Amino acid sequence: MRGQTPQEIEESACKIIEAEQMAYMRVLQAQTLTSDSTQDYDLRYHRLEWTINPAVKAISGKVTTYFVSLDTMDRIFFDLSDALMVDSVFHRRQKVSFMRPGNDQLRIPLLSQLDPGDLDSVSIYYHGFPESSGFGSFEQSYHEGIPIIWTLSEPYGARDWWPCKQVLGDKIDSVDIMVTTLPGYKVASNGVLVQERDLGGIVKFHWKHRYPITTYLIAIAVTDYRIHQTEVVLDGDSLNLVNYLFPQDFAFKVDRLRKTEQLMMLFDSTLGDYPFMAEQYGHAEFDWPGGMEHQTMSFMGFWDQGLIAHELVHQWFGNKVTCGSWQDIWLNEGFATYMTGLAYLYLSPPEAWDFWIQRTQLNATRQLDGSVYVTDTTELARIFNSTLTYNKGAFVLHMLRWELGHETFFGGVRNYLNDPALQFGYARTPDLQFHLEQASGKDLNEFFADWIYGQGYPTYDLNWKKENDTVFITLYQTQSHPSVDFFEMDVPLQIVGWNGESQIERVYHANSGQTFAIPVDFAVQEVIFDPDKWILSRDNTVTSLESIVEASDFEFSVRGNVWEVSWGVAMPGGSEILFYDLQGRLWNKIDIQPYAKQISGMLPMNIPGVYVIVWFDGQRRISKKFLIVQ
Repeated sequence: MRGQTPQEIEESACKIIEAEQMAYMRVLQAQTLTSDSTQDYDLRYHRLEWTINPAVKAISGKVTTYFVSLDTMDRIFFDLSDALMVDSVFHRRQKVSFMRPGNDQLRIPLLSQLDPGDLDSVSIYYHGFPESSGFGSFEQSYHEGIPIIWTLSEPYGARDWWPCKQVLGDKIDSVDIMVTTLPGYKVASNGVLVQERDLGGIVKFHWKHRYPITTYLIAIAVTDYRIHQTEVVLDGDSLNLVNYLFPQDFAFKVDRLRKTEQLMMLFDSTLGDYPFMAEQYGHAEFDWPGGMEHQTMSFMGFWDQGLIAHELVHQWFGNKVTCGSWQDIWLNEGFATYMTGLAYLYLSPPEAWDFWIQRTQLNATRQLDGSVYVTDTTELARIFNSTLTYNKGAFVLHMLRWELGHETFFGGVRNYLNDPALQFGYARTPDLQFHLEQASGKDLNEFFADWIYGQGYPTYDLNWKKENDTVFITLYQTQSHPSVDFFEMDVPLQIVGWNGESQIERVYHANSGQTFAIPVDFAVQEVIFDPDKWILSRDNTVTSLESIVEASDFEFSVRGNVWEVSWGVAMPGGSEILFYDLQGRLWNKIDIQPYAKQISGMLPMNIPGVYVIVWFDGQRRISKKFLIVQ
């Protein structure tokens, strides 16, 4: 499969982020938030039974929930949109009353009081026409005239279409999802399809998922899917890759999806075992301009490497380990964005990575302020901020990889993903910091304070000069926002010689104006700050103090028919002498050899008049007039 062009990489990244931003804008307009009334019980199991006709934006069904009480309780709450109608509720096989107190709540009095640790269950029958508070919590649309129903619940949309506990912090241990629909349609969902039954005029699909799952990752899609299945071998075990695709352009999509196998092997080897190895991974096409990482079954709106990689990485970051608060959404999106970039590095031509890292650095510095950590989750468009959550979050991980080293960084990341207290559960930013510190032995408090909780980015100004066998480099730093007084960190410098020599130096920059003395045994042409783009910064400058020539240093003389130009500073190179007549016509141009202090040549014969001599180093011009007489 061909590599992506820079334009395709840019378009892919923009579509991923813009689609999710639109989703959150819709949520913001709906003013929906989670509730605190569901905090007194722990979810254990859902049996979700729905009847769906893709041509009608409606749902009816039964949701059975098993839970363990965390406190003494005589009632239970669920989150459920007030637009949906509850038909009946059963507790211990007895029909019980229920109340709709408003604010998208369902209150169910229990038959008897529960003590902490008691296991119980309730079943809720309901129906209605879901209203979407997100950009697709429950949507009905068409492709080539064929109807489709699809869901996308992140972050607060699950209650728009089923009674749930819509909160981060409590995963459901396992689920069974049963969807009844009309012949000709197929159902994509989480886990493994264990049964498809033709019941005469209707078809029932049963999906089973036996891994912990957070509420917003449960999803269904129903349309006339055509299925493509293959497999990938990971450490000797085969994993099924199952794709639910619209029939149109089927061969094109299958060709694009071949990249999934390479991506799965890359991420499995880098991040650790694919989290849901006992089941499968797949994609389901839906009518949306982005993607959504539903557990084991990513929903896809288009088919390129960037989106395939992004949603696949979420199976580790977001699904296996889920952000414990929307303040920490960068743990999901920053990793998904950065690992997508590394996929370009390892699986695409070099120019793909070069373009990706340049684009990410530029996009991460579009704002002078703003932290990666989300300080206000009520401003939901802020959660999916392109600059901060995606691009800056990804580049912070890139810097940590530089700071700690590749193997140490990913060792800490794998420990984070496999921590028994976090895997298949929730994590906060300090959890990642802890595991990176344990792996590296470094104190990362300053780094996280500056780059995760602090705002802005640095700008560097570098001056250099070579004296004898030493290059003296002075590095200045300014910050785009006063929340960070200084970004202390290692920075890379490249010293380049005139004959192709090069050496990379790593220096710890602790204060502005700090000078570093670096031994060098060759003539230096230039010093490059951060040649491989490891540091998030912008508008940096590099100045060679050797190339500063003042007009007073510049002398011109003529002896007979020989001219000579001299100056008081040995030039490292990259400058030239130009001769013009008063009409602006170029007479001669001569390149200056490195470290020369003078240059001379022969005057042309029989051309008396006034001329201009110009010294030019690519940025500054110094000129003088002179007269040639017959």
